[in-house]
Amino acid sequence: MKKMYKLRAIMLFVALFFMSTVSLFGQIGLTATGGTTTATYTTISAAFAAINAGTHQGDIVISVNGNTTEPAAPVYLNATGMASTLFTSVLIKPTVVATIAGIPNAGAGVINFNGSDNVTIDGSIAVGGTTRDLTIQNNNIATVLNTAAIRLLGWTTGGMGVTNMVIKNNVIIGSTPGNNGTSGSTNTSSYGIYAGSNALTTMSAFASGANYDNITVENNEVKKAHIGIHFYGNTGTSTNDNLVIKNNTIGSTVTADEIGLKGINVYFTVIGLIEGNTIFNVKSTTFTNTMAIEIGGAASSAITISKNRMEAIYSESVSGYGAYGVNLIGGNNHVVVNNVITDVKTVNYSINSTTWNAFGIRIISGTGHKIYYNSVNLYGNLTIGANPPASAALVVTSTVSTGLDIRNNIFSNKTSSAMASQEHSAVWFPAGYNFQTTTMNNNYYGVPMDAFHFVGKIGTTPGAGLYSGLAAWQAISQVNNATNDVQSRPITNLVAPYTTDLNLTIPAGTITAIESGGVEITSLGVPNTDFLGATRPGTGGTAPDMGA
Repeated sequence: MKKMYKLRAIMLFVALFFMSTVSLFGQIGLTATGGTTTATYTTISAAFAAINAGTHQGDIVISVNGNTTEPAAPVYLNATGMASTLFTSVLIKPTVVATIAGIPNAGAGVINFNGSDNVTIDGSIAVGGTTRDLTIQNNNIATVLNTAAIRLLGWTTGGMGVTNMVIKNNVIIGSTPGNNGTSGSTNTSSYGIYAGSNALTTMSAFASGANYDNITVENNEVKKAHIGIHFYGNTGTSTNDNLVIKNNTIGSTVTADEIGLKGINVYFTVIGLIEGNTIFNVKSTTFTNTMAIEIGGAASSAITISKNRMEAIYSESVSGYGAYGVNLIGGNNHVVVNNVITDVKTVNYSINSTTWNAFGIRIISGTGHKIYYNSVNLYGNLTIGANPPASAALVVTSTVSTGLDIRNNIFSNKTSSAMASQEHSAVWFPAGYNFQTTTMNNNYYGVPMDAFHFVGKIGTTPGAGLYSGLAAWQAISQVNNATNDVQSRPITNLVAPYTTDLNLTIPAGTITAIESGGVEITSLGVPNTDFLGATRPGTGGTAPDMGA
């Protein structure tokens, strides 16, 4: 009997030892079609080191079988062809709900790629699944600068751009909520996903990388970062091409996990799609302009921003800074269509600034932009600050931004303030703007009937260039373009009859000029679906509604 108990004890010890070994040494399983075909590692970095050494080749699958703690000096996965690295593709995928965490040194992410092509990080356990089972988390304290959860490093030479990468179905957590007043941090270089500068120790928001091409970032939750998703290419042949950022949730209802500056930041990108993202609780209490989506870089072109929801974008510094839903500051021929933008707020600061105020859509550069079917709702009382405020659902800041096509939008603004002087507009254009090549029609300019709200404003002189109603605004927008705003509404000032300030649908049965007040836009193709996926009326049928 004693021998039986002893045997059982030995078997239990062996089992526990095996389980411990798997837990400690088998978190990362790796299979490959060439070289050493199977192995286990303790971290993603260790697996990357083996791939870089040529130990594993061909098509490689990295299975995440448990939580890992990545080193402070993580290993970058090199591009195939660098030294001994030789792979066709790499798939990183969990087999259990797991977290890949680390406290990377300045310039690094928890997971890093150096010119790597044909890589997929799929955080769903199921094949073809959409559950977010993998968390990639940067555990640095808020004062550590220049770090990310995921870093891509692209170069201008030797075909060393990062191409054909997919990042999907993950929870991506940065290391600081940035400047929202909760962390005590003024960290302006913390990222969820960073693809920008190729300086090894720097992650500047305005430093160029190169050739982040055919990248898809899809169905991730991104939070606790100064900038959620950041792609910054270069000029010439080094732009980002065919960038897709879709169906991500960026922000958090937990104050300490909010975004501090920008939800999505894209520069020097040619042909891109930013679609179906929910961006919310982007908040700053320090000296920064906050925004949900920013597009920049003169070389950028033909980026479509579609069906995104942007909500609770705040700049709360008493020094007075701006807050924007969509901010177009570079490139040409972008399409902003079917977006919902609401709850964009600043403090009372400057009645004559097209920078230091709240704007739903802001255009400061580029030509040929198309603004279609958006629902914008600015509201709320600006109670902080001592200066008279201004705001606009749409602002164009420069006379060089011509050839715009602005149709079928709802631009509603009922922002208020206790200040004696204040100017809140549906649309705001610069002094001397020539509407000859800009099309504006079939828009709903929803403002209250009072002394502080205006359908349109021209210029930045306080108390001047203000046009209270549609008829007064038509006299301006129709100069050199008699067709402008002929079909815009309402005839008498009235705020948009949204269901609530956050729910920008129109209640069924509501009598409004928004109903069938739009015009078919054939360039969007058939069928043309709205924000909720419903098909809009097409050729020969009832006219489409205004708004998203």
